[in-house]
Amino acid sequence: MRSLLVHIGSHKAGSTAIQDSLLANRGSDAGFRFLFHPRFRTHSVLAALFKPYETLDHTIRLQLPDPAAVQRVRRNFWTRIPALFPDADNAVLSSEYLSAIDAEAVRRFRAEVEAMGYGRFRILMYVREASARFASGVQQALKFRNELARMDPRTLHFDFRGQIETWESVFPGDVEVRAFDRAQLTGACVVADAYGRIADFFGVPARPATVIDSNRSMSAETLFCLYNIYRHLDTEGFSPSRVRMQAQLHARIENLVRAALPEPTRITLRPALVRLVHARHQADFGWLAERYGVRFPEPAGLAVDDGQTLSLSNPPNLAELVVPPDPRVLIRLLGKIAADGLFARR
Repeated sequence: MRSLLVHIGSHKAGSTAIQDSLLANRGSDAGFRFLFHPRFRTHSVLAALFKPYETLDHTIRLQLPDPAAVQRVRRNFWTRIPALFPDADNAVLSSEYLSAIDAEAVRRFRAEVEAMGYGRFRILMYVREASARFASGVQQALKFRNELARMDPRTLHFDFRGQIETWESVFPGDVEVRAFDRAQLTGACVVADAYGRIADFFGVPARPATVIDSNRSMSAETLFCLYNIYRHLDTEGFSPSRVRMQAQLHARIENLVRAALPEPTRITLRPALVRLVHARHQADFGWLAERYGVRFPEPAGLAVDDGQTLSLSNPPNLAELVVPPDPRVLIRLLGKIAADGLFARR
């Protein structure tokens, strides 16, 4: 019986590092094959297969800007797999976007892979503590343009419980949930941990020769520089080509920050925000501990009392969510960005 391990995320829990490492090691994998699209990022293709085009993340629509091309990918992806990977009796698929598809789409996914001969499954999902995921989400919301409005903690809810229950309803007993927490990961590394789960499922040695360190956290200085650039622009109106031009801006600014400062500031959420995010997800984490034995230590900011209540605009601004760095440093950095033409030169 052919076996398939499906890594479904969740978002902001090391998925890019896992996917980049699987792709980098695709020629040296022993005992299993990573199924990937030869042209597009596979996690984007899998999202396009099972989500309506208009709901796809803007970064996916940049890769697949033509809805007609998406239809061709939907028709051809599964039929090309046997030709590309004829020996994939033990196979791995990975897309963090799969975690959020609905039950009907999960049933279609199962039917598609069963038609390819797969009958033994493991669904692997990493879950991150809520305030840590929120901090990572704020970075993502400002990485390419200003999408901070979607990070309103009064309404935002990370529905990992609903996602797990959806996959369990279609793959009963096949879902494994892991804590995205350095202290609980094999080798304190999500890539090493994922390869450990692959080895356990397939019963073969699996160890990456190359580990790709993807999506490293940015500094608070970089975050606030991006915010102060993007909040004066109509980033919602950016064309796909303009968004592509911004793709490396955060890395350029981070390099400038690290060259200018001996110790860039870590991103720290307001303590009152940590308490709010923790409270909104507490019941779900209690369920996760009871159902899967996955537990997290309390976030560091939970016990901090700075005497401030959470006062939010509509939508919130960045300084209401994240403790700002030294404003004098920020002014110097923004001046340097303008002088060096980091924003304009493409």
